Amino acid sequence: AVMLLVDNQTGNIQDVNEAAAQFYGYPREDMQGMHLMQIVSMSAEEFTDTLYRVNHANLRQFTRRHRLADGTIRTVEVNTTPIPYGSNFVNFAVIHDITDRLAAEQEREQYFRLFTTSTDLMCIADIKRGYFLKINPAGLAILGYSEQELLDHPYLDFIHPEDRQRTLDEAKQQIEAGVSL
Repeated sequence: AVMLLVDNQTGNIQDVNEAAAQFYGYPREDMQGMHLMQIVSMSAEEFTDTLYRVNHANLRQFTRRHRLADGTIRTVEVNTTPIPYGSNFVNFAVIHDITDRLAAEQEREQYFRLFTTSTDLMCIADIKRGYFLKINPAGLAILGYSEQELLDHPYLDFIHPEDRQRTLDEAKQQIEAGVSL
């Protein structure tokens, strides 16, 4: 995990672990003594407010944007706690890069919005078991069944008999291709 020791009065980095040096892209020695403003992507006023809240209002977990040595901005979750260091206290911060997780959550939310607002029938099915897992509101309106009725019966029950074999063949191809629906 990425770890920093930060002077709780000045915001200067006292020490970092090797994971921090690799994550931020600076040599460890260069990060020692660096001010946090060199890596946080926020105004000086926001930084001062955050430092105050960490030191005086028990702010222990928060999300911020950090700038790497190459200029890339990453969203990180910061978990911090004061610890004794020499004759003073420092903030021990553990940093987790959540950029990819947030992007995946945003993408999932976009798909969910599309699924729920589409006027076309859309469904999610477990093709190995042969059951619907979810049907969008338009699908319920088009088919005229309740969601529970559709979820309780194999989806083949709702497919015209002349189309069932073709549906089974397509499901088999999808399974063999490793597609999950």
